[in-house]
Amino acid sequence: MTRPVNTDGGELSGVELNVRRDFDFLPGLWSNLGAMANYTYVSSDIEYLTSSTPGAPTVNSTLVGLSKNAANGTLYYEDDRLSVRGSVAYRSGYLTQVPGRNSNFEEGANETVNFDMRISYQLNDSLEVSVEGINLTDEFESRYVDVSNRPWVYSHTGRQFYLGLRYTY
Repeated sequence: MTRPVNTDGGELSGVELNVRRDFDFLPGLWSNLGAMANYTYVSSDIEYLTSSTPGAPTVNSTLVGLSKNAANGTLYYEDDRLSVRGSVAYRSGYLTQVPGRNSNFEEGANETVNFDMRISYQLNDSLEVSVEGINLTDEFESRYVDVSNRPWVYSHTGRQFYLGLRYTY
């Protein structure tokens, strides 16, 4: 039987940078272009208990579920009727459990890069049609156990495509 136990925690620091720019200084239709970008850096050192037994040893590692580096960018075109967006998202590897199960030091997920795209068109004041593609580069999810990065889960959701209609009244 197991149960979660809180520790004293640890240190966490970081920085996030965001920028958005409409290219309205460009002539004609080009003035409907724009870009957004975001970058996040986080450093952490958290103390984890290896057991709920009083006096059990501790392990120091990064915060579970938090990547050290994450970035995303979007290029877009928007006018009164048409919206086109292409995005890329990067996430560095992160831990999913410390300590790991079955005497493993840790469990984690490896880095990912995903590309997505969405196009929508406003047919009239009430009806919009859209097409969306997620994971266009067919990225796999790779998880590991222990500091040696032994493969644990290698899953594949594939590319996903959605067609949508939105009606407002």
